[in-house]
Amino acid sequence: MIKIMFKKNSLKRYQKGKKALKKKVQILEESFIFAVKQTTFHETRIRFQQQK
Repeated sequence: MIKIMFKKNSLKRYQKGKKALKKKVQILEESFIFAVKQTTFHETRIRFQQQK
């Protein structure tokens, strides 16, 4: 009985951690994509200025 309760609690904690991890990964991916967009935009702007 105690083991089953522990398993349920640990499972809940595991799922909560999983959700939090997913959120963190999503935030990281979004910031990474934003950074990539920023750098590519900056680079293209520099190239455009050099071509002039």
